[in-house]
Amino acid sequence: MNKTRSVLAIGILFVSASIFSCGEVDAPLYCGEGESKSEYSDSDGFCVEGKVYVKCDGSTYNTLDSFCYKNVLYEKCGGEEVDFSTSFCYKNELYSKCGGKLYNPLDSFCNNMGRLVSNPRCNGRKYDSDREFCSGGEVYGKCGGEEYDPVKDFCYGNIIYPKCKDDVGKDSDYIPSTHGCFGGALYEVCNSKLGPCLYIDSTGGRSLGCKNKKDSIVVPHSGMKCNSSGKIFGEVKSIGTGVNPDITYKTVQIGKQQVWMAENLYDYGSGKMNDKYDWAYAMGLRPECNTNPYHTETCESAIGLPFPCDKPDFPECESSFLRGLCPQGWRVPSSDDWRKLIEYVGVTEISRPNDSYGFDALKDNEEEAYWTSDAVGRRVSTTAYIITVGSIQTSTRNKEAYRLSVRCLLDN
Repeated sequence: MNKTRSVLAIGILFVSASIFSCGEVDAPLYCGEGESKSEYSDSDGFCVEGKVYVKCDGSTYNTLDSFCYKNVLYEKCGGEEVDFSTSFCYKNELYSKCGGKLYNPLDSFCNNMGRLVSNPRCNGRKYDSDREFCSGGEVYGKCGGEEYDPVKDFCYGNIIYPKCKDDVGKDSDYIPSTHGCFGGALYEVCNSKLGPCLYIDSTGGRSLGCKNKKDSIVVPHSGMKCNSSGKIFGEVKSIGTGVNPDITYKTVQIGKQQVWMAENLYDYGSGKMNDKYDWAYAMGLRPECNTNPYHTETCESAIGLPFPCDKPDFPECESSFLRGLCPQGWRVPSSDDWRKLIEYVGVTEISRPNDSYGFDALKDNEEEAYWTSDAVGRRVSTTAYIITVGSIQTSTRNKEAYRLSVRCLLDN
């Protein structure tokens, strides 16, 4: 009996010893705590700060500065692991491959389209030469694929525009839909505001326009300027002859076509500005040419032109009323010219002192009459007659009896 028990005990001990000494089954190990607790085998894994790592070629390693890739141990790149299928490490800096290829980051880089391009530098900074350019040590984005001079130009909506001087004289950017540059100065695009503005025509061309009271946009003639109230002013110089002085007259543009003198013609007879005009004195005709229909001598006018007076109605001397009165390129207006003026501005406006267009037809609230170029007879001509109640009419006047005013019109 005792012998049998001894044999059984020895058998159990042998089996137990066999199970724990074969080396094929490890006792389970655990890493972490609570829900993050993980089981691992000491034969192929190890635990660092609660995280299980796979041994690299059967060995543990320092996970702070190393990583295992395809069972090969590498140092980390700038503290990051590297996926060598898509990335590479150069001087401890991580780069993505370009089209699956390695490159030298010192002279090339991969742009956002996945294309390898040269790697220029601007003041030490890398930039994409496909999309950017370097100017004055600064990197700028190309405008519609084009480079430009950032000192003089700027980019808006992929279009290059010139910079323009603002109110303080500084070259500045602007929004092209609301402002524009003309002659180096910045203007608002024409809208409801009176005064100078940028006019954009149907072809996209830009001109300096003027917004006036009539709620229309007018492009000033050459040499004319628009003020803040929408009046278009200029000047013209009349060259004097003999004792007659050189006179500079103010001019005003009314509408798109008409440019008028903004003051009455100088009376060479009285020697006064804006005085009533005496045509006979102004032309310097000899008295006998004006009064004697049978005088056969030649009349010499103040402008140096001879006029034979050998016909009863002196048609040549009659025409002298219009010759030489206005500066070169200007003429005495006709009744039709006055009508066009009134149609544009209105009767009430033109007959108002200090009107909104700068024509200033009336002086001191008094009625005014002007000679026109409509000739009726030897001593009679048509006048444009403006009165303060807001009307204009024409009538015939005897040139010798009436001293009337003259306004010249640009002959365009």
